[in-house]
Amino acid sequence: MIAALVLGFLGLAAGAVGLPCTRVAEGSPGFKARMAVAAGALLLLAGLCGMVALSWYAFNITRDFFDPLYPGTKYEIGPALYLGWSGALLAMVGGGCLLGSCRAAHGPQDKSYSYSYHHGAPAPATGASAASSMGRYGKNAYV
Repeated sequence: MIAALVLGFLGLAAGAVGLPCTRVAEGSPGFKARMAVAAGALLLLAGLCGMVALSWYAFNITRDFFDPLYPGTKYEIGPALYLGWSGALLAMVGGGCLLGSCRAAHGPQDKSYSYSYHHGAPAPATGASAASSMGRYGKNAYV
């Protein structure tokens, strides 16, 4: 759990530097991209370490609870473990989002998936396309 906490803190610090909205290393997009990748990897590792520690502890609790010969205090799985599992899962999801959202600053990039927004009014329809479009939609179709 200590490793998960340290990795999570380092991942959050690296993520703060790697985000495009921060002013740290503003002139170097390649450095920011590498910091975002490092933050994603650190958060994934933090979530994995936390998940391993919490699952191991839950296994020990379950094993001791159902052992009739166990002489010590028997604990039950409680809300703290569920909260820890949720936090570890959110750390892994956040790390995956950081890794998946950043693209390398160098190399060819595929623009086929990008959206483009054309500024300006649409061209008016003329001829048969205007008649067919008016026939399909009433005056209040988009109201």
